[in-house]
Amino acid sequence: MKDIEIEGNLPSLKISHISYTGAYPSPEMLEGYNRINPEFSERILVLVEETVHKSLEISTNESSAIIEQDKKIVDNDYSFRTRGQWLTVLLFVLVLSLAGLCIVFDKELASIAVVVSGFAAITVAAIKGVSGGK
Repeated sequence: MKDIEIEGNLPSLKISHISYTGAYPSPEMLEGYNRINPEFSERILVLVEETVHKSLEISTNESSAIIEQDKKIVDNDYSFRTRGQWLTVLLFVLVLSLAGLCIVFDKELASIAVVVSGFAAITVAAIKGVSGGK
């Protein structure tokens, strides 16, 4: 507690300032509250304990919400990658079918072009799938 006394043309004035850090007030402050009402210090301690419990509960709830959100992100990413793999397989089958049709109709050069461009597309799809599109 800091006391400052001011003297001069004014009547004597005493200013006090009390500060503390932590969840509980200092013992001096609790004694001062008890001088006003003997139940105040007990009520203050109960309020502090309730506040600490509520803040821990909020912190736990926030952590649970963050974990749940992260789980959804991972699940969505997994389904996205799985869908991409199936589309790559579908593209591969489509390219082979188109190349087969070109061979059946005596278009060997076209079938080679279809196979090369198809494999290029599949390679790009696979690389983007592995890197996550980044």
